[in-house]
Amino acid sequence: MSIRARLTLWLCGILLGVISLMGGGILLTQWTLAQRAAAEQIEIIGSSIRRAAYDALLQSDDLLLVGNIKFLERQYPVLAWAGIHWKRPGAGQSIDVGRPPEGRVVSKTVSVRDPLSPSKSISIDFKISRAALDSKSEQSFRRIAKMTLFAGASAFVFFMAFAFEFAKTLTSPLGPLADLSEEIGQGRFGRKLSWRSRDEIGRFVEAFNAMSEKLATLDESKKNFVSSVTHELRSPLGAIESFIHLIEGGLDDPSSAASAARRVYLERVRDNIQRLRLFVEDLLTSAAIERGSMTCLLAPMPLSRTSKEVRELFQARAAELKVLLRDEVPSELPSVLGDADKLRHVVANLVHNALKFTPAGGSVTIGARREDGQVWLSVSDTGTGIEAEDVSKLFKLFSKGRDSERTQDGSRGTGLGLYIVKSIIDKHGGDLRVRSEPRFGTTISFSLKIATAPDASKPKEA
Repeated sequence: MSIRARLTLWLCGILLGVISLMGGGILLTQWTLAQRAAAEQIEIIGSSIRRAAYDALLQSDDLLLVGNIKFLERQYPVLAWAGIHWKRPGAGQSIDVGRPPEGRVVSKTVSVRDPLSPSKSISIDFKISRAALDSKSEQSFRRIAKMTLFAGASAFVFFMAFAFEFAKTLTSPLGPLADLSEEIGQGRFGRKLSWRSRDEIGRFVEAFNAMSEKLATLDESKKNFVSSVTHELRSPLGAIESFIHLIEGGLDDPSSAASAARRVYLERVRDNIQRLRLFVEDLLTSAAIERGSMTCLLAPMPLSRTSKEVRELFQARAAELKVLLRDEVPSELPSVLGDADKLRHVVANLVHNALKFTPAGGSVTIGARREDGQVWLSVSDTGTGIEAEDVSKLFKLFSKGRDSERTQDGSRGTGLGLYIVKSIIDKHGGDLRVRSEPRFGTTISFSLKIATAPDASKPKEA
């Protein structure tokens, strides 16, 4: 049975129980009131007979009493019979008015004594037909019962329709959500559901849509990453294989020209092996970041040494790309609190990216300045720049800008470098800034804390 049907039946069952309780309460109340009214009518009849007997004694008129009893019989049809007994000194008299009823009766006796002559009294036994008395109550009860049953049935039918629509409203997104879940289970992401309300179901649909969109983004990132990894691994391995064949082919040629060529080939092999090594290191670092196991040992260090090492590392590559690589970090800057190896990785990543997107004849500059009690290191280039909408995606895992494949060296990138940069700077407690203008270049800066005397005592783990 569907949730909609179960919910409808559950709501209708609750309403049926409520209607039954209310109807039962109404009928019980009506029955109680009817019994009370019957008792009150019996009391009224007894009081009327008592008053008639008292008047007859005061006026010494026996016929008046008989006439009043007959009048009460006509006024109250439930009064079926009355037996009048006069008691006087030395004599007594009895007379019956009406005929004793058959079936159930209520018997009552009224006695009245003459206040002027206590020896005179009247005793009246009267019988009230219980069937006639109950007949009026039953008629009223049946009328109320019919009205209650009609009102309850009408309310039930109306509420059943309401319950069905209510259940339909609540469960209407569940079918599409189930279909969407099946699509996600089959690996198809990105489809969204529309839901206008802002209630809990609306929030649930929004959360499900966000999950579907996020999965689509992750799936696209995975595809891009696999493609990038394939490219990053295939290109260096293909180059290494080609150059090794060339080197093997020239081993028997002792000429100096062949030796020089082999040296060039070996240099290319070394460059591609270095490229593979850096890529594997990025993979391992990003995995450690995702597990939360990456640590930084913070100690006082000069930034000028790091910038010099990175410039020496990329000088040959910059010359090959015909890009001027400058190191303008002042040696007089105060030492900062950082992990030298991790910061070297950060600066190397930024310089590597800058070189990829800077055309021949351009420049890449490593600079630093002191600002507001911190040291800001920056890497600036005169390259292609970054679109404004891509800046927010720069430091996300596997995320790349739309121009990420328009590099000077043909590499495609993996979306790991800047993610690692941000993670390392976050560990140092620093901030990142990006200033870019398409076709005019990009500057990425990060801040570091200035080291103080107590920092020199022992490295801190971050």
